[in-house]
Amino acid sequence: MRELYGLILQSFTIILILSFLIAFIFFSRLISPIEEMEQFTEMLRKGDDPGTLMIGSSDEMGRLAGNINYMVMELRDRVRYADEEKGKLEAAFASMTDGVLVLDNQDKIEAFNNSFKALFRINRDDILGQTPLEVFRNIDLQNAIDCFKEEQTPVSREITIGGEPGLVFDVNLSSIHGLPESETKTMIVFHDLTHLKKLERMRADFVANVTHEIKTPLTAILGFVETLQEGAIEDKETARKFLQTIRKHSERLNRLVDDLRTISDIELGETSLFFESVSINGVIESALSIVESRAVKKGLTVEKNVPDDLPPIRADRDKLTQILLNVLDNAVKFTPEPGKISITASDDKADNVIVKISDTGIGVPENEIPRLGERFYRVDKTRSRELGGTGLGMSIVKHLMMAHKGKIRIESRLGKGTTVSLVFPVFHEDMIV
Repeated sequence: MRELYGLILQSFTIILILSFLIAFIFFSRLISPIEEMEQFTEMLRKGDDPGTLMIGSSDEMGRLAGNINYMVMELRDRVRYADEEKGKLEAAFASMTDGVLVLDNQDKIEAFNNSFKALFRINRDDILGQTPLEVFRNIDLQNAIDCFKEEQTPVSREITIGGEPGLVFDVNLSSIHGLPESETKTMIVFHDLTHLKKLERMRADFVANVTHEIKTPLTAILGFVETLQEGAIEDKETARKFLQTIRKHSERLNRLVDDLRTISDIELGETSLFFESVSINGVIESALSIVESRAVKKGLTVEKNVPDDLPPIRADRDKLTQILLNVLDNAVKFTPEPGKISITASDDKADNVIVKISDTGIGVPENEIPRLGERFYRVDKTRSRELGGTGLGMSIVKHLMMAHKGKIRIESRLGKGTTVSLVFPVFHEDMIV
């Protein structure tokens, strides 16, 4: 009996050991994949790349691992696609020529692009977290933002930002919607109209100036013609004076039309220039021969100091003559008797020939010198018209000098005189003329 009891106990012990061994093997096979899955998902949660989940079985755990791997592949593809789309949007945002500003739901600046930074010369750290009102101090812009917030529809306004003359923008406000649970942001696009507005003002000023310049001599001509028709033509002396005045105004109109056509052709690129190697000495002589008699008749002294050995310049001979004539003509007109006009030329060390035309005339206020190349700009409008000026001479000079790749510098003192320096590039054989 004792032997049977010992045998049963021994068998029970063996069965118990085997059971524990089987249970250990079973739980090891069950827990090991779970631990691997836990490590795998933990790496995913942290944003690390865990690679592929490897479970060496074909049971439920193996199939579960396969499904997890498939989902991870899908997730990787979606993240890659999202990153690509984000990159495209960021590139488009950064490369937009219009300035773009993004506000959060508290109307505080959250982001802006490079064009916005360039337009307003603003650093990122200076404005992030501030409102547009704090940055720009512009009521019109704030009113546009308030209107957009109230109506919740796109808003477009023309707004000037900054002091005079300021920057003019077409400002457009719209919403940016992300995920359903994310906040709605505001996008403000600044389209710069400053240059366009400047051109519009220039065009309006040009039309007004042309109208005025044409109307003045026309009114005078019509007045004298009516007077002649009413009987003044019977008085030969009076009729002769009137006809001389009519001719004077007609010549002024003709000069105005010629100058307008010249400057229009230059600006439209319709003026053909034939560049060649030109001796500046010969062109100066030619221009002086045209104006010198008029200067002497007015009681002016004309001096010329131009070396014979100056290098040739790259120029269109006819247009170069026109440049010199326009500057010399101004010198004669605005230099009272007994004045002096001098013309000199020299070469510098920068491969240029410099022609200087100086006079002892009425001069120009220093603050008005930068405007001398503007169309129809005159320092003394009444005096200029009396002397037959059209107001386009220096504008033509400016444009022709640009066409010659030259420079023009003007120095003047009111009541003392003016010096105009014309800088021309020296001609070289390898130049394309």
